[in-house]
Amino acid sequence: MRRKYKLTGCARFLIFLLIAIPVVYIAATMVTGTSPLEEINKLLGKDGDTREIQTSTPSNSDTTTLDAPIPGEQVTKIEEKDAEPIISNRELLDRIEQLEKRLSVLEQKME
Repeated sequence: MRRKYKLTGCARFLIFLLIAIPVVYIAATMVTGTSPLEEINKLLGKDGDTREIQTSTPSNSDTTTLDAPIPGEQVTKIEEKDAEPIISNRELLDRIEQLEKRLSVLEQKME
């Protein structure tokens, strides 16, 4: 009697990975001398440290200030950061053009 469902090679590989990866991870953490559960908790962000939540009551003042950056300032900062690589890219493009011209001259001499 034929089976109703047949697993493909890819499905078998994925099932193997689902079983093998956690086993290998636990073995590797045990070899290094750390606790696997502590490492998993660190990865998940559960360090065991309790953090106190600070609550503050909003003040009822007529003027409020926001510490949000001005969009124009962000654009100029980004342009300043990008300006230097553009200059070097242009220099590299000029160098490529020079070398291509030189290569074409050499190819013409060989013919």
